[in-house]
Amino acid sequence: MAKSLRSKFKRKMRAIARVKKAPKEAARLNEAVKRRDQFDSTPQSVADKTTSVQAQEAKANQGIETMETDQPASKATINLRTMKTADGKFPSWMNQRQRKKYSQKKKKSKTQQGKKKKGIKVF
Repeated sequence: MAKSLRSKFKRKMRAIARVKKAPKEAARLNEAVKRRDQFDSTPQSVADKTTSVQAQEAKANQGIETMETDQPASKATINLRTMKTADGKFPSWMNQRQRKKYSQKKKKSKTQQGKKKKGIKVF
């Protein structure tokens, strides 16, 4: 298909680069195979892994004491439908695109409430 001098030169240079990079790539692949074989040779079931993780977490949590406060744990003050806080503002972590999306969604729902649906009535 492509028979211009430029494309022939590019094909030639890609072939040279492939030859040059081949030993590194082969070594990387052999290393990955060795790691896989090593991983497969030490079979640990998923249950053993999870129990060991849980045991480590339990040991870590033994020394930690919880701090008691007079106030109850605060709940999220964001309305999930409108994504606004109790003040009527969007949260600070929300970006402008998301704010615009929710405000347009609110406008659309208001306009659709006022319109009546036209169509054929079935008795």
